[in-house]
Amino acid sequence: MDKVDFAWGLYQSERDFIKHHENQRTNASSILAAVYAALVVAIGTEVATEWLQVVVAIVLTLTGVYGAIFSGKLYGLIQLHAARSYEYLNFVNDCFPELDVTEVKAKVKAEQAIKYPTLSSISLNKIWFRFHLFVAFLGLSLTILLIADLFGYSLPVPKS
Repeated sequence: MDKVDFAWGLYQSERDFIKHHENQRTNASSILAAVYAALVVAIGTEVATEWLQVVVAIVLTLTGVYGAIFSGKLYGLIQLHAARSYEYLNFVNDCFPELDVTEVKAKVKAEQAIKYPTLSSISLNKIWFRFHLFVAFLGLSLTILLIADLFGYSLPVPKS
């Protein structure tokens, strides 16, 4: 096996790790989304006692925080493997100067930014991270509202 094949194999291995971590993040976020929905339904149906609703809202907050941390950790791992893979790709690229991989990547990225200006500026990591933080904020808000309601404080509700 020569150096180029070895470097290419290392590149492919790092890219496989990226796919693995992205799949983990997607699967965990999907499972957490189902849990979030179940917790919100448990609060909204008012079947549980008022104190149990508070506990469920706290669990919603904590699972949202967990989801954000988990998503962020996986993003860090994805960036680690991407950086490694680019180093291996640069080595392979240097062995074949007629095929400038760096130039191809930059060209395609610029074309995609022109074709999809709004979507290309949004990273998938930000979408997942903010989704989980939104749920944590929702859980915290519900916790505060439920506790306030327990102690006789309530927000005025406009009549229709």
